[in-house]
Amino acid sequence: MKHALLFPALLFLTLPAAAQLLDSTFALNGYTQTTSFTGTATDMSVASDGKIILSLDKRVGENQTCWSYVCRYEPDGTLDSAFGINGLAKVWSAGDDVVVNSVSVQPDGKIVFTGHGDYCNQIVCGMNNIVVGRFTAQGVIDSSFGTNGQVLCGPLFGAYIMESLGQHVAVLPNGQILVSGRIYDQVGGVDVFVARLNSDGSLDPSYGADGDGISRLGNYASVEDMHVGNSGEVHLTGIAYIQNDTNNLSDSYVFRLTPGGVFDNSFGSQGKVFLNAAKFDFMHALALRQDGKIVLGGCIRRVPANFSAPIDTAAIFMLEPNGALSSVIPQGFRLLHMPKPASRIYDLEVASGNAIFITGTLDSAYRTDAFVGRLNSDASFDPSFSGTGESFVYYHLGVFTTYQAGTMLYDMQRISPAQILVSGGRNHIPSTKQSVLLMRLNATESITTSIAAPGGASFEIYPNPFNEIVRLENSAQETGTYALYNAGGQLLRKERLSAGTMQLDLREFADGLYLLVVETESGKRSFRMIKGN
Repeated sequence: MKHALLFPALLFLTLPAAAQLLDSTFALNGYTQTTSFTGTATDMSVASDGKIILSLDKRVGENQTCWSYVCRYEPDGTLDSAFGINGLAKVWSAGDDVVVNSVSVQPDGKIVFTGHGDYCNQIVCGMNNIVVGRFTAQGVIDSSFGTNGQVLCGPLFGAYIMESLGQHVAVLPNGQILVSGRIYDQVGGVDVFVARLNSDGSLDPSYGADGDGISRLGNYASVEDMHVGNSGEVHLTGIAYIQNDTNNLSDSYVFRLTPGGVFDNSFGSQGKVFLNAAKFDFMHALALRQDGKIVLGGCIRRVPANFSAPIDTAAIFMLEPNGALSSVIPQGFRLLHMPKPASRIYDLEVASGNAIFITGTLDSAYRTDAFVGRLNSDASFDPSFSGTGESFVYYHLGVFTTYQAGTMLYDMQRISPAQILVSGGRNHIPSTKQSVLLMRLNATESITTSIAAPGGASFEIYPNPFNEIVRLENSAQETGTYALYNAGGQLLRKERLSAGTMQLDLREFADGLYLLVVETESGKRSFRMIKGN
């Protein structure tokens, strides 16, 4: 009966904009104190049961540099002892200096990762090459994937690749896998790429323009972020170094690919947009608003007043769905002036109402702090965020060492309207390498959770109570999203809302009360409490 006690408070109250604080019920005082292994969390994925999977840049000792690592935490921030060995899963990867850059969880709980290691690709040795692998839900290497659970450079790109990096991975609803990164071959030079793999790790030859499962997108430096839409369309952002252009040495690009893996000509110029606000532009994160506008976060390198050398300043760009700079932000971008000399955004999320949550680092000459903040829809500061008139809070949970100073946050996921997870690393013991940092923050957004909000989206749910299948009748004929939350406020599902009537298969959810939130692209929002039998 605890569901019945929790839901009235969630359903009928107006939740004010609250202070952004560490959630003391998570881990120890809101953040992890992992000491059983070291390494920085490079990416994060949250499973449907709320468990948190992190990919690791783990470099500890000569005898451990040839392993790929993934760890898993319980929803309360404790290590999941049933996963791998005491929460840590590892698999042998040929070569040294293995880094896992990205991780994604399949609906069946299996975990796909990508990264790179220093191994020989047949005739070429001495440079990093791609690793794509898969663990079972128990943290054991999945031998049904690739060869012994891994796909290396040769099967993907052939023998004559000098270097290949796996930078991002995403699992599609049909079980296929998208991997993006960079390759450097002996003939064509450097290309960024997106490849589509079947669930067994083989290339899907129907993807891309050349019939080999790979879209080569041009000579650019990196893929910094990849966003995969519900229909399989892909947005990418990364760094484009401009040769022989002393005024614009580094731009950021935004590409859009069709579900088939070719450039979408309705976006920008033949599927491409280049961002050029300064001599050096570095965008690291990309997210989409519900109206299709694209929000990008990173930094611009410039020489501010009272400085003699260039430093990085956090920046936000916004594009219209067709790739044009959005007038929502004057000139299409905004610099964010933080209280430390240098600042970078590494990840961002767009909330309902188009508020922008950001995370990244603040640097001074002596240490690095991590920050989390909230911006308004036009990327201006939201002074109500921290409860102190500030738009962000920052954390120094590390100590200064000769190896690396302070605290870094690289990834962010909003797991409910009231909570945010952020991950990265910190060196909390002097003269040691970094350990995993995972934090949960209270990040309540201002929403009115009434049964029938005035001006809200018009829809009906039946049957209610439900057994297996629910029909969602969208009489307003507006598209958007629907989201299902449990009584604790945890997001269980979020998918596109179609015009007309949809059938939702909810048989996987146990008995109890749930909150269904419907939001249209025009910003209308309504809520229904539904009960499973």
